[in-house]
Amino acid sequence: MGRAREQRRRWLTRGKVGRLWHIRPQDHLLARVADQAGVRYRTVASYNYPVGGQGPPTCYYDAEAARRLAPEIRAGLVEVDPAWRTDTPEGRRLLYRGRAKAALIVLAALSPFIAILLSILI
Repeated sequence: MGRAREQRRRWLTRGKVGRLWHIRPQDHLLARVADQAGVRYRTVASYNYPVGGQGPPTCYYDAEAARRLAPEIRAGLVEVDPAWRTDTPEGRRLLYRGRAKAALIVLAALSPFIAILLSILI
């Protein structure tokens, strides 16, 4: 059990790395920055439980190297596209646009159930 805990400390998920680097937490963006800066990462295939088969891959990033790179990214020593960053106006706009799009998709998917519920209540 101690070894598993040590492995979790050694690797960070995309959400933690995205918050640490101020980059949108998408694996393809984080992997490109990691490649550019020499940060090790590993890709693990996930299992899609409801239908079976292989799900989308997940990347895990070396914790020590990711933490060491964070101040360099903030200082601008590592070149990162401003649209990928979450601390620039352009990056924030794209981040919120993606979240709004996801919310609209969920609302559209739930709209038949909401209509049925309202017809029952009225």
